[in-house]
Amino acid sequence: MRAEPWDNRVPWDHNGPIRPVVYPTRPGEELVDEFSPAKPKRKIGGPRPGMFQGLRMTGSWIPGNDVSNFGLSDVDINLTLGFPFPSRDAPLIITPGFQAWSLDGPQGPDMPARVYDAYLKFRTMRKLGQRWGMDLAVTPGWHSDFQTSNDAALRITGHGFLAYDWPCARENVQVVMGFVYLDRNDVSWLPAAGLIWRINEDSRLEIIMPRPRYLRRICASECDEWWWYLAGEFGGGNWAIERADGSQDVASYRDWRVLMGWEHKVCDGFGSHFEIGYVFGRNIEYESATPDFEPDSTLMVRAGVTY
Repeated sequence: MRAEPWDNRVPWDHNGPIRPVVYPTRPGEELVDEFSPAKPKRKIGGPRPGMFQGLRMTGSWIPGNDVSNFGLSDVDINLTLGFPFPSRDAPLIITPGFQAWSLDGPQGPDMPARVYDAYLKFRTMRKLGQRWGMDLAVTPGWHSDFQTSNDAALRITGHGFLAYDWPCARENVQVVMGFVYLDRNDVSWLPAAGLIWRINEDSRLEIIMPRPRYLRRICASECDEWWWYLAGEFGGGNWAIERADGSQDVASYRDWRVLMGWEHKVCDGFGSHFEIGYVFGRNIEYESATPDFEPDSTLMVRAGVTY
């Protein structure tokens, strides 16, 4: 019987195609490597049968004012769809999304009250031999305060990865090498290489910079699982904006984050996640000659639901 990626009647073949890595190219995205071409049934947190793959809404809050001199909050909503490309064992994953940011701070950083990210991600994953796999993505997006319309608002991000299932590690180690293209003024691209170590059924280590994670499953049933994790993350964004004097500029915000969180994964229905962390190394940089602004370190809270 031919193994189809969303056919829940096909037994799992342990010598089957590689589990491609999907590396996050935007803050808050998850690293996913479970889009396998054959499953005995839908795995918890794994791909669904058919076109609809998932709906995700995430919100985060970094306090400002007297706490850090500059605060921000955001809500990100995206939908994931899967299509044969050209066959079902080589899917094309399309993810339209929209993210709205509210900015709060003193007069020092001349920033608009709100900025936005509207994006459309195209991703494909392919097997390259017995143990090699490829994961490519490109994401055109419009990033601005919606008051400014110029070429700087259009950014095209993406990633390219090769993954290798290490045969000496009983299929528990996957080596990853590639890059993430951010198309930002402050950071154009990042190398990303490392490994994913499935220590056992309840523990997992993702040593991939700049987003390492350690995950531990604390309880599970046939239909759901609860995980807690520690993670590092590179965050921020890049937007075309209108300054207070009416001139146009491009502002880049970046930070580094250390997070602790939990995630509830389900076969069907609503899953959820919650994170709390420390944010440091914060910087606002302008394309013009305006001096950079460095907000204080602060805390961060992030939560979301998936379906």
